[in-house]
Amino acid sequence: MPSLSLNITQNSELHKRIVTGIMERIQASKRVFDGKYNQWKKNEDDAQAFMPEKEVDAIRRGKREGGTPQYTTIFVPYSYGMLMTSHTYWTTVFLSRSPVIQFAGRHGETEQQVQALEALISYNVDVGQMVIPWYVWLYDVGKYGVGVLGTYWAEEFSLISSIEEVETKYMGIIPGPKKRVKVNRRVKGYEGNKNYNIRPYDFFPDPRVTIANFQKGEFFLLKPLITTLESKVLVKLSAPAKIWLMGRSFLILRTLRVVKKSKETPQSALMSSTST
Repeated sequence: MPSLSLNITQNSELHKRIVTGIMERIQASKRVFDGKYNQWKKNEDDAQAFMPEKEVDAIRRGKREGGTPQYTTIFVPYSYGMLMTSHTYWTTVFLSRSPVIQFAGRHGETEQQVQALEALISYNVDVGQMVIPWYVWLYDVGKYGVGVLGTYWAEEFSLISSIEEVETKYMGIIPGPKKRVKVNRRVKGYEGNKNYNIRPYDFFPDPRVTIANFQKGEFFLLKPLITTLESKVLVKLSAPAKIWLMGRSFLILRTLRVVKKSKETPQSALMSSTST
Protein backbone atom coordinates (compact mmCIF):
# COMPACT_ATOMS: atom_id res chain seq x y z
CA MET A 1 0.00 0.00 0.00
CA PRO A 2 1.45 3.42 -0.91
CA SER A 3 2.37 5.62 2.05
CA LEU A 4 3.53 9.19 2.57
CA SER A 5 5.77 8.19 5.47
CA LEU A 6 9.48 7.51 5.07
CA ASN A 7 11.47 5.17 7.27
CA ILE A 8 14.70 7.03 8.07
CA THR A 9 17.38 4.97 9.80
CA GLN A 10 19.13 6.63 12.71
CA ASN A 11 22.66 7.86 11.97
CA SER A 12 22.10 7.40 8.25
CA GLU A 13 23.25 10.10 5.84
CA LEU A 14 19.71 11.43 5.36
CA HIS A 15 19.09 11.39 9.11
CA LYS A 16 22.26 13.41 9.77
CA ARG A 17 21.37 15.97 7.09
CA ILE A 18 17.90 16.47 8.54
CA VAL A 19 19.20 16.83 12.11
CA THR A 20 21.90 19.24 10.97
CA GLY A 21 19.37 21.33 9.03
CA ILE A 22 17.01 21.50 12.00
CA MET A 23 19.72 22.50 14.47
CA GLU A 24 21.09 25.16 12.11
CA ARG A 25 17.66 26.74 11.83
CA ILE A 26 17.10 26.59 15.58
CA GLN A 27 20.41 28.33 16.26
CA ALA A 28 19.76 30.94 13.56
CA SER A 29 16.36 31.74 15.09
CA LYS A 30 17.84 31.89 18.59
CA ARG A 31 20.56 34.31 17.54
CA VAL A 32 18.08 36.73 16.02
CA PHE A 33 15.66 36.57 18.96
CA ASP A 34 18.32 36.54 21.68
CA GLY A 35 17.71 40.21 22.44
CA LYS A 36 13.99 39.55 22.78
CA TYR A 37 14.63 36.74 25.27
CA ASN A 38 16.44 39.19 27.59
CA GLN A 39 13.61 41.69 27.28
CA TRP A 40 11.01 39.00 27.95
CA LYS A 41 12.80 37.96 31.15
CA LYS A 42 12.80 41.59 32.28
CA ASN A 43 9.08 41.82 31.51
CA GLU A 44 8.46 38.71 33.60
CA ASP A 45 10.19 40.37 36.56
CA ASP A 46 8.02 43.48 36.11
CA ALA A 47 4.79 41.48 35.77
CA GLN A 48 4.70 40.43 39.41
CA ALA A 49 2.29 41.32 42.19
CA PHE A 50 5.11 41.07 44.75
CA MET A 51 8.84 41.82 44.95
CA PRO A 52 11.33 39.55 46.70
CA GLU A 53 12.82 40.96 49.87
CA LYS A 54 16.33 42.30 49.47
CA GLU A 55 19.11 41.59 51.93
CA VAL A 56 19.17 45.19 53.19
CA ASP A 57 15.42 45.14 53.83
CA ALA A 58 15.76 41.85 55.71
CA ILE A 59 18.32 43.44 58.04
CA ARG A 60 16.06 46.42 58.62
CA ARG A 61 13.11 44.13 59.31
CA GLY A 62 15.17 42.32 61.96
CA LYS A 63 16.00 45.63 63.64
CA ARG A 64 12.34 46.70 63.58
CA GLU A 65 11.32 43.44 65.20
CA GLY A 66 13.99 44.11 67.83
CA GLY A 67 12.42 47.48 68.66
CA THR A 68 14.69 49.78 66.63
CA PRO A 69 12.70 51.97 64.19
CA GLN A 70 13.83 51.46 60.61
CA TYR A 71 12.37 52.49 57.28
CA THR A 72 11.47 49.96 54.57
CA THR A 73 11.40 49.98 50.78
CA ILE A 74 7.95 50.04 49.17
CA PHE A 75 7.55 48.97 45.56
CA VAL A 76 4.57 50.18 43.54
CA PRO A 77 3.80 47.51 40.86
CA TYR A 78 2.82 50.09 38.26
CA SER A 79 3.77 47.93 35.25
CA TYR A 80 1.85 44.96 36.65
CA GLY A 81 -1.19 47.14 37.32
CA MET A 82 -1.18 48.55 33.79
CA LEU A 83 -0.80 45.05 32.33
CA MET A 84 -3.71 43.63 34.32
CA THR A 85 -5.87 46.66 33.54
CA SER A 86 -5.27 46.23 29.82
CA HIS A 87 -5.78 42.48 30.03
CA THR A 88 -9.07 42.93 31.88
CA TYR A 89 -10.27 45.31 29.17
CA TRP A 90 -9.27 42.95 26.33
CA THR A 91 -10.88 39.90 27.88
CA THR A 92 -14.04 41.81 28.78
CA VAL A 93 -14.49 43.22 25.29
CA PHE A 94 -13.55 40.17 23.22
CA LEU A 95 -14.36 37.14 25.41
CA SER A 96 -17.61 38.20 27.08
CA ARG A 97 -19.66 38.20 23.87
CA SER A 98 -22.04 35.42 22.99
CA PRO A 99 -21.05 33.91 20.66
CA VAL A 100 -17.43 34.93 21.14
CA ILE A 101 -16.65 34.64 17.41
CA GLN A 102 -19.30 36.35 15.31
CA PHE A 103 -19.80 36.23 11.56
CA ALA A 104 -21.56 38.25 8.88
CA GLY A 105 -22.42 37.33 5.31
CA ARG A 106 -20.41 39.07 2.61
CA HIS A 107 -21.69 37.39 -0.56
CA GLY A 108 -25.43 37.27 -0.11
CA GLU A 109 -25.58 34.47 2.48
CA THR A 110 -28.85 34.20 4.36
CA GLU A 111 -29.11 34.87 8.08
CA GLN A 112 -29.80 31.19 8.74
CA GLN A 113 -26.53 30.22 7.05
CA VAL A 114 -24.63 32.72 9.17
CA GLN A 115 -26.30 31.49 12.36
CA ALA A 116 -25.52 27.87 11.47
CA LEU A 117 -21.83 28.71 11.09
CA GLU A 118 -21.85 30.67 14.35
CA ALA A 119 -23.48 27.73 16.15
CA LEU A 120 -20.82 25.33 14.84
CA ILE A 121 -17.91 27.55 15.88
CA SER A 122 -19.59 28.33 19.21
CA TYR A 123 -19.79 24.58 19.88
CA ASN A 124 -16.03 24.31 19.35
CA VAL A 125 -15.37 27.33 21.57
CA ASP A 126 -17.61 26.23 24.44
CA VAL A 127 -17.22 22.45 24.50
CA GLY A 128 -13.60 22.59 23.33
CA GLN A 129 -12.87 25.05 26.18
CA MET A 130 -11.03 27.50 23.95
CA VAL A 131 -11.68 30.57 26.12
CA ILE A 132 -9.07 29.52 28.71
CA PRO A 133 -6.16 29.35 26.19
CA TRP A 134 -7.36 32.61 24.66
CA TYR A 135 -7.30 34.23 28.11
CA VAL A 136 -3.64 33.23 28.59
CA TRP A 137 -2.85 34.16 24.98
CA LEU A 138 -4.02 37.75 25.53
CA TYR A 139 -1.98 37.90 28.73
CA ASP A 140 1.14 36.83 26.80
CA VAL A 141 0.48 39.59 24.28
CA GLY A 142 0.61 42.19 27.03
CA LYS A 143 3.60 40.66 28.84
CA TYR A 144 5.83 39.57 25.95
CA GLY A 145 4.43 41.54 23.04
CA VAL A 146 3.64 38.28 21.24
CA GLY A 147 1.23 35.42 21.92
CA VAL A 148 1.32 31.99 20.29
CA LEU A 149 -1.59 29.56 20.04
CA GLY A 150 -1.61 26.00 18.75
CA THR A 151 -4.60 24.15 17.31
CA TYR A 152 -5.28 20.44 17.06
CA TRP A 153 -8.19 18.16 16.20
CA ALA A 154 -9.50 16.25 19.22
CA GLU A 155 -11.61 13.11 19.41
CA GLU A 156 -12.59 12.40 23.00
CA PHE A 157 -14.26 9.27 24.32
CA SER A 158 -15.97 8.39 27.60
CA LEU A 159 -16.71 5.10 29.29
CA ILE A 160 -20.38 4.80 30.23
CA SER A 161 -21.23 2.06 32.75
CA SER A 162 -24.65 0.51 33.22
CA ILE A 163 -26.17 -2.47 35.03
CA GLU A 164 -28.05 -4.74 32.64
CA GLU A 165 -29.78 -8.10 32.82
CA VAL A 166 -28.14 -10.71 30.62
CA GLU A 167 -29.45 -14.19 29.87
CA THR A 168 -27.11 -17.00 30.75
CA LYS A 169 -26.80 -20.04 28.53
CA TYR A 170 -26.36 -23.66 29.41
CA MET A 171 -24.00 -25.44 27.04
CA GLY A 172 -24.29 -22.40 24.84
CA ILE A 173 -27.81 -23.33 23.72
CA ILE A 174 -30.48 -23.36 26.41
CA PRO A 175 -31.19 -19.95 27.95
CA GLY A 176 -30.64 -19.97 31.68
CA PRO A 177 -31.66 -17.55 34.40
CA LYS A 178 -30.95 -13.86 33.95
CA LYS A 179 -28.24 -12.16 35.95
CA ARG A 180 -27.29 -8.54 36.45
CA VAL A 181 -23.89 -7.56 35.10
CA LYS A 182 -21.96 -4.34 34.67
CA VAL A 183 -21.53 -3.30 31.03
CA ASN A 184 -19.03 -0.64 29.91
CA ARG A 185 -19.54 1.18 26.62
CA ARG A 186 -17.06 3.48 24.91
CA VAL A 187 -19.03 6.49 23.69
CA LYS A 188 -17.61 9.27 21.53
CA GLY A 189 -17.81 12.65 23.22
CA TYR A 190 -16.42 15.90 21.89
CA GLU A 191 -15.00 15.94 18.38
CA GLY A 192 -13.60 19.19 17.08
CA ASN A 193 -10.88 21.79 17.39
CA LYS A 194 -8.95 22.61 20.54
CA ASN A 195 -6.34 25.24 21.35
CA TYR A 196 -3.27 25.18 23.55
CA ASN A 197 -0.79 27.84 24.62
CA ILE A 198 2.83 27.94 23.47
CA ARG A 199 5.50 29.83 25.36
CA PRO A 200 7.25 32.45 23.22
CA TYR A 201 10.55 30.87 24.34
CA ASP A 202 9.49 27.59 22.68
CA PHE A 203 8.58 29.24 19.37
CA PHE A 204 11.31 29.39 16.71
CA PRO A 205 10.10 31.17 13.54
CA ASP A 206 12.07 31.84 10.40
CA PRO A 207 14.10 34.99 11.22
CA ARG A 208 13.93 36.12 7.57
CA VAL A 209 10.27 37.06 7.99
CA THR A 210 8.44 38.99 10.68
CA ILE A 211 6.62 37.16 13.46
CA ALA A 212 3.30 38.35 12.03
CA ASN A 213 4.19 36.61 8.73
CA PHE A 214 5.82 33.51 10.22
CA GLN A 215 3.64 31.22 8.07
CA LYS A 216 5.28 32.69 4.96
CA GLY A 217 8.72 31.58 6.11
CA GLU A 218 10.50 28.41 5.09
CA PHE A 219 10.09 26.86 8.53
CA PHE A 220 9.02 27.34 12.08
CA LEU A 221 9.63 24.99 14.96
CA LEU A 222 8.06 24.38 18.33
CA LYS A 223 9.60 22.88 21.42
CA PRO A 224 6.82 20.89 23.10
CA LEU A 225 7.25 19.67 26.64
CA ILE A 226 7.38 15.95 27.30
CA THR A 227 4.71 15.15 29.88
CA THR A 228 5.27 13.17 33.08
CA LEU A 229 3.39 10.22 31.60
CA GLU A 230 5.63 10.22 28.52
CA SER A 231 8.76 10.37 30.66
CA LYS A 232 7.59 7.31 32.62
CA VAL A 233 6.78 5.42 29.44
CA LEU A 234 10.13 6.45 27.97
CA VAL A 235 12.01 4.24 30.42
CA LYS A 236 10.17 1.09 29.31
CA LEU A 237 10.35 1.67 25.56
CA SER A 238 12.65 -0.04 23.11
CA ALA A 239 15.54 1.87 21.56
CA PRO A 240 13.80 2.88 18.27
CA ALA A 241 10.65 4.04 20.10
CA LYS A 242 12.76 5.89 22.66
CA ILE A 243 14.61 7.72 19.90
CA TRP A 244 11.29 8.73 18.32
CA LEU A 245 9.86 10.07 21.58
CA MET A 246 13.01 11.95 22.51
CA GLY A 247 13.04 13.42 19.00
CA ARG A 248 9.76 15.15 19.83
CA SER A 249 11.75 17.71 21.79
CA PHE A 250 11.66 19.67 18.54
CA LEU A 251 8.57 19.31 16.37
CA ILE A 252 8.74 20.45 12.76
CA LEU A 253 5.52 22.11 11.64
CA ARG A 254 6.61 23.16 8.20
CA THR A 255 8.50 21.21 5.55
CA LEU A 256 12.24 21.85 5.65
CA ARG A 257 13.97 21.88 2.32
CA VAL A 258 17.17 20.30 3.60
CA VAL A 259 17.16 17.14 1.51
CA LYS A 260 17.75 18.90 -1.78
CA LYS A 261 21.33 19.68 -2.69
CA SER A 262 22.17 23.37 -2.86
CA LYS A 263 25.31 25.39 -3.54
CA GLU A 264 24.96 27.23 -0.24
CA THR A 265 24.17 25.58 3.07
CA PRO A 266 20.98 26.46 4.95
CA GLN A 267 23.10 28.12 7.64
CA SER A 268 24.84 30.45 5.18
CA ALA A 269 21.53 31.18 3.50
CA LEU A 270 20.00 32.20 6.82
CA MET A 271 22.98 34.33 7.81
CA SER A 272 23.03 36.13 4.47
CA SER A 273 19.34 36.93 4.75
CA THR A 274 19.38 38.03 8.38
CA SER A 275 22.45 40.21 7.99
CA THR A 276 20.90 42.37 5.31
